[in-house]
Amino acid sequence: MANGIGIALFGIPAVVMTLAANGIVEGLTLGLSGGFTCSSCSSYAPPLIQTLAHGSLLGIPDALWLWAFVTALVSGALAVTRFGRATYALGTNPLAATLAGIDARRMTILLYALCGGFAALGGIMLVGFGGQASLGLGDPYLFTSIAAVVIGGVNILGGRGNYLGVAAGAVSLTVLVSVLLALSMPDYVRSIAYGVVILALLLAYGRENER
Repeated sequence: MANGIGIALFGIPAVVMTLAANGIVEGLTLGLSGGFTCSSCSSYAPPLIQTLAHGSLLGIPDALWLWAFVTALVSGALAVTRFGRATYALGTNPLAATLAGIDARRMTILLYALCGGFAALGGIMLVGFGGQASLGLGDPYLFTSIAAVVIGGVNILGGRGNYLGVAAGAVSLTVLVSVLLALSMPDYVRSIAYGVVILALLLAYGRENER
């Protein structure tokens, strides 16, 4: 929400605002924790979180059930609600959305708040899988999250795409990583592969828009 307020109310560029907030939060986390993951606890991740990350229901992992619920919730909200239409309108053209009666500032703040909430949910699940929290726990997923969005057909400039496509992009990336691991490729090869995929798709989208 703080990111949304800085961008919508104070006109700070999104990239600058989010990078600055990231640095501030990381610094506060490091300072308040003293650099320690956990000082006096027998189990780093609460049992409920570990169960959610490693448990299963009807033979299907709980994490997959949770992802299916999030997918249905987000896809439904974007496809059939006024909120979804306003989101696409804001991404396409903020000025046109404002002239159409949409409160662009309020929508921007709401969307950034939701983004932070889902990011927190992802972080909680990572803690459950790993058993404990650490400052750089989500760093390996920063680049892959962008790649999944681009592969899923979402226009990173806004106005086009859907969550089902992003889910398909995430699955495709998982398959790609599995193949690279099976071939015993080092980590830098994966980073190069992500970069090539993103650039290739962005070039393809750019040519499509020119037509």
